[in-house]
This record gives sequence, C-alpha cells and structure tokens, in this order.
Amino acid sequence: MLRPQREIGLIYRDVVSQLALLYLRNILKADGRMSSVAINGHVKAINPATGIEEYPCLISVEVERDSFLPDDNLARVKADECLRYLKAIVSPHPYECEAIEPILDFDLSKYSFIEGLDAVATLDSRPNLMDMSYTNFEHLVRQIFEAQGAEGWTTTQSNDDGIDAVIVNRKALMGGLSIVQAKQYSPGRRLGPNHLRELAGAMEEKRAGWGILITTSSFTSGCEQKAREHGRMELIDGHRLTWLIREHLGKDVVIGPPTKPRR
Repeated sequence: MLRPQREIGLIYRDVVSQLALLYLRNILKADGRMSSVAINGHVKAINPATGIEEYPCLISVEVERDSFLPDDNLARVKADECLRYLKAIVSPHPYECEAIEPILDFDLSKYSFIEGLDAVATLDSRPNLMDMSYTNFEHLVRQIFEAQGAEGWTTTQSNDDGIDAVIVNRKALMGGLSIVQAKQYSPGRRLGPNHLRELAGAMEEKRAGWGILITTSSFTSGCEQKAREHGRMELIDGHRLTWLIREHLGKDVVIGPPTKPRR
C-alpha cells in the first residue's frame, strides 16, 4: 500500500534534517581545530514548469562548535526541531524541491540598488535623527553595518518591496544575506507584530536568510516575542541605534521631535 503523499513529505523532511545533523557532527569531529561549519544542502531536480534540470537548495545552516550538541543529546533530539534550534533555514516543502536562499550564497540580482551616499558626512556635531531626510536615514543605516565589516547597499525608494537596505556578511559564523527595514518613527510610535509580519513577508519573498527591523522608536513586547520565536530576525530600537552610531560611526546623535520638514 502506498503511503499518503503528506506522510512521504514528512518522512523526506526528517531524512533531510537527519543527514544535515550527521554531516555537521562528522565534520566537527573530523577536525578539532574547526570552530564553525556551514553547509548548504542541494538536490538535483527537474523543474516541472520548464523541464530544466536545476540544483535547488533545501537546507542551509551554520553552527559554531560550542553551540552544537554532544552525541548523547544528539541521539535524543527530533532532527527538525534541533535544526530550528540551530537557526537553520529549511525548505517548507523539501519533497517538492521548494528552494530556499542559502545562508552563504548571495544573489543580489533580485534587488534594485542606488548609488551609496555618505550620510555620516551630512551630520553636524549633535544631530537629531528625526531631522534627516528619509533617504539619508536609510543610507546612514547601511553605513552602520558597513562600519562593522559587512557589505551594504541601499535600495531604490520605488519598487523596493518594503526593503530599505541589503546587508551581506561573508563571515562563516552568523554570516549571510540580511534584508533591512528602517522605520524613522517618532519615539512615541511603537512598532508591533504587524511590522514584523511585513518583514517576514519580505524575507519569504526574497528568500533572505535574516531580517533586521531598525527604528528610531521602540517595539511592543508582542513584537519582541514574535522576533524571538522566529529566530532569524533582529530588532534594533532607538536606544540601541544611537549607541551603534556612536560606537561605529563616531557620531553623538539624539532622537527628538523634528525641527524641520523631512524630504
């Protein structure tokens, strides 16, 4: 008797997850000097729409040796849940060969960028971030990540799919492609779960490994909880934003009511 299609899909997903964990375990055991491992799991498949052979990625994960589980624990875990704990990206439907964006494989052709602007140079001695133009604020956000060693691009303001910047960190640990949404909101306007769903939708559409929501205001507790549950989102509020600018860009900024119209 043939198994139901759904059951076959679940079994296949479990096999893919177990293979990924076994691969990580064996690589880390093979060389004690290795501090981290990143893998992208691909399969050969025929695209049913085009008949063309493709090589979709079904799973992508990177782990640090210290965060990987010892053998005794590994023998007791559920593979799929363990990968979720390790913040892996797994295809929603691996048996159908639905591809995901690999953490360490960066296709930038799906984004539209504009020429980078040095927004830091436009700041005075103690600027108010709420006085910046929307465009300059987005460039400033990009520069914060560039100052930390990442590569960054600011997207066009039209047809940007809700994405303000794209950040690529090519380090093996916690590397990958992140999409950024920057919200220049007054301090009293808190961001809630709806904003997080918007970011999650953009991540899904672009197959991005990570999402960053950064704002001059703050987040509701529900928004923070949802971000923790998702596992691949980072929230940066106004307090942390001013610290990052001071720490990495050398500018002491404030966030207050705007004193001039923004463009």
